Amino acid sequence: MTAKPNSSSRSTVPSNPYCMAKILLLFIISVILTGQVLAQDSKSGYTGDWTSGGTWVGGISPGTVNITGTVNINGFVNAPTISFDNNGELNITDNNTLIVDGDLTMNGTATIEVQNGAVLVIIGDFTALSTLTILNTGVVVITGTTDVASNTSIFGAGKLYLLDGHNLINDNIKDGTIASNVGDAGDLNNDETDLVTFLDTNYGTTLPVELLYFNATSANHQILIRWKTATETNNDYFIIERAHNDQQFSEIARVAGQGTVSIPIEYQIEDNNPLPGQLYYRLKQVDFDGSQHYHSAIGVQFTNNPSILVFPNPSTDGQFQCRTTEKIELVEYVDIAGALHRGRVSYASGVATISPVIPLIKGYYVVRLQTKQRVHLANLFIH
Repeated sequence: MTAKPNSSSRSTVPSNPYCMAKILLLFIISVILTGQVLAQDSKSGYTGDWTSGGTWVGGISPGTVNITGTVNINGFVNAPTISFDNNGELNITDNNTLIVDGDLTMNGTATIEVQNGAVLVIIGDFTALSTLTILNTGVVVITGTTDVASNTSIFGAGKLYLLDGHNLINDNIKDGTIASNVGDAGDLNNDETDLVTFLDTNYGTTLPVELLYFNATSANHQILIRWKTATETNNDYFIIERAHNDQQFSEIARVAGQGTVSIPIEYQIEDNNPLPGQLYYRLKQVDFDGSQHYHSAIGVQFTNNPSILVFPNPSTDGQFQCRTTEKIELVEYVDIAGALHRGRVSYASGVATISPVIPLIKGYYVVRLQTKQRVHLANLFIH
């Protein structure tokens, strides 16, 4: 005899509306969680492989990331530190953001593209050996030092803001088209107010000096350097650095800061020993705690029109003669590095003989002959 199922033992759907709602809610939650897990493969800060190709849609990456494939940023992503292998590729897509709360290093043929409306912020140092492209409305902010190799290319019409030291001379990089779009801390404060507020609030990137302008002009055989600050915070002093055609910066002056002030302050100095040709100047600001912050380099062309004829030129030992009706009171030889070397003068039959006090090495010099009326400049080559 086959037993018939007892109708009382069948599974039944509860008729209680509260129970039905609870079951439906649990079902919805399970669907959402399943979707999140599937989305986290190379896409968020919780699971997945951040080193290989993929799309990151948001979150915080787990520690240092070494990119070996192609990665697209399709959201707001934080990463502590990023480095690239030779063929790594990073694309920050339209209107999305990557904050690197550490250093970013590009090796070999690695590339970064910051697309329209996208933002890349590096709260650390940037080292590049390859290509960075910033499209029309893209923005890149580097708060630490920027070190680019001679074969690095930076392209695009977007904005690059360098808040600390860098080795970009006149904001030009090999094969780059970004030269006119490089800004410093003052430019960032003026152009991207919301971004500055966000970085200050979340990452503490407040700069101690808000710079209104920094410029250099050639006049009367010297370079006049001026700058103006809107505010200063714990500002100890400024260092003015100069580079000649060899693109090596060296310190030429220090100017005391105003500590902490919220009113505009104007500064100016004169470079009385400029070298002929293209000159570059940059401003370094130093806090009381020793922290240093650079502002972008500026360029100025200095043309040395010799005001006195010297002979023989070239000279074998730095000695030469010149004719002048004015008494020469001070003689200085200025070498290619900007260093000063004292000279002396003697007279015979209306001809002045000039020679260095200490023997000079071979090379190019600008000789400054100072009289009561003016300063005469002459080019001299010692061979």
